[in-house]
Amino acid sequence: MTPNKMTSYLPLIEKWEEYLSLNAEGNLADFGKWLVERESSKQSYAIEHQSTANKDAVAGYLIARLYKFIRLYSKELLHEINIHSLDDFGFLSTIDRIPGIQKKVLCEINLIELSTGYDIIKRLQKEGWIIEDTDPNDKRAKTLMLSESGKLKVREAYMKLDSINEVLIGMDASAKSDMIQQLSKLNQAHSEKLK
Repeated sequence: MTPNKMTSYLPLIEKWEEYLSLNAEGNLADFGKWLVERESSKQSYAIEHQSTANKDAVAGYLIARLYKFIRLYSKELLHEINIHSLDDFGFLSTIDRIPGIQKKVLCEINLIELSTGYDIIKRLQKEGWIIEDTDPNDKRAKTLMLSESGKLKVREAYMKLDSINEVLIGMDASAKSDMIQQLSKLNQAHSEKLK
């Protein structure tokens, strides 16, 4: 074994020794839990004690991380029902809420570049979940509706994704309302900025 390989194990071995000094009867599974809890509490402490100047960066980091958790949780659930991605679901959901929406508007609402959005639309059409029609008010534009199978698919997705609504674990109703209010303000400000 090379010295570099050996030195990479030393911090882990030191943590194992520390764990055993606190838990003489400990095992590897409990050590893993202890290590995760310990590292998580260090990260939480560091986040809570950021200077005011870093609060925006910390908030941005946490929002991005929460989004990644949602993507991670939803990916497997959506694949179980043959929906390719969270973006595909976003398109189906938007068309469900706004039947007859123009393609371009659908992409804008979902914050997706037009070329990527059109690829998603083609994929959803190929699955038979959406129907394209000519906009009666603008013959150059195309509108989208859910097909009957698309309506069933989006309902199935809503039911599947209902299980990840617990992403705000540990927050009471008041805290959730406050968070929704603050996030809505941010959403509105950035939506107006993009207009």
